[in-house]
Amino acid sequence: MYEPKWEDKDLNRILEESRQIPTPFYLLDENRLKNNIVRLKEKTGDLFSICFSVKANPWYAVSAMEYADYVEVCSPGEWELCRKQGISPRKIIVGGIYKSDAELKELVVANPHRISIESMQQLHQVNAHGAAGGGADILLRISSGNQFGMDPELVIDLLQHQDRFPALRFKGIHYYSGTQKRQTKDIDKDIALLESVGKKAGECFTEIEYGPGLGVPQFDRHDPCQYEFFLSELTIRLRSLSEHFRITLESGRLLSADTGIYVTEIVDIKANKDRTYYIVDGGIHHLQYYGQVKGQLTPFVYAENVNEAAKKKEITICGALCTVNDVLAHSIYLPEMKTGTRLVFMNAGAYCTTEGISLFLSRDLPSIVMDRQSRLMIMRGHTDSYPLNMRQ
Repeated sequence: MYEPKWEDKDLNRILEESRQIPTPFYLLDENRLKNNIVRLKEKTGDLFSICFSVKANPWYAVSAMEYADYVEVCSPGEWELCRKQGISPRKIIVGGIYKSDAELKELVVANPHRISIESMQQLHQVNAHGAAGGGADILLRISSGNQFGMDPELVIDLLQHQDRFPALRFKGIHYYSGTQKRQTKDIDKDIALLESVGKKAGECFTEIEYGPGLGVPQFDRHDPCQYEFFLSELTIRLRSLSEHFRITLESGRLLSADTGIYVTEIVDIKANKDRTYYIVDGGIHHLQYYGQVKGQLTPFVYAENVNEAAKKKEITICGALCTVNDVLAHSIYLPEMKTGTRLVFMNAGAYCTTEGISLFLSRDLPSIVMDRQSRLMIMRGHTDSYPLNMRQ
């Protein structure tokens, strides 16, 4: 299901049709996201429910809901953008390490599919609000050894003594231990913990929401086949657990990373100390790859109207920010180009639209373009950011 490099014909069509859209901009392909959800269900044999993590890309919330079973939100803002776009509360799982008392009160009234509880304080608060309303369906989050969730022993004790919280319905547990996993031993460790909690807690819960955090190929040294194998191994390892619990796979990057691209333009070319630099009008404030530092790893890049047979030379691609850290690719071999050439960076569908240091230097926020049934739709135009950095 991984497509780290899009076909040239698709990229050429997009570049041609987007000629009037100023760079930089993100282009998100709605059909690719839907196809990824369908393929994940096919690969897992429909053993599991699929939940899309909105934090990976909020622009996909509505599209994901058409094919996924649920969406997960981790903030009041994500809750609002889902609700205002017509997503039913019963299709929303609410996560997030901090939930205010007012937020929990609102959630109890709205009655989402599940509320993931991170601490004893949250548990007591939601129980109090549940007593005054219709209760709430709860998942208890297990910590993986960081600030998220609660110790497994505490979760087991809570599951065994649910009568302490009569206003709540304890449906199951929630576990997520990290992203970009590339070794089966990491998954084995997760499943061993979930199995241990299941055995110790007895028949006190029926559901597991699990975020496997599977890796996705981002750079030219990554082999998509290895990631496909890892995904298959996950399904095999979860099969026995699914015989005892209803499992919901929570995924964000896995479903959306290869569905988006970032388009930026070469605005200057220079040579310093025998190194050629292409300066683009975007930068690291817009483009984030997990594990990337100063462009040391080479992403998949496509250039418009370039003769691929032409001799290639080593290039460093840098952004427009006034910092030496703004390097998108430190060493990439490309044909010689001119200013005005548009470059496409692949695998920008997850986190890039929201995770960058967007307010640095008060540069514009890029446009968001959705490719919907091969028709480009501008979801958000270039937006000034400087008003956010001055007195209103």
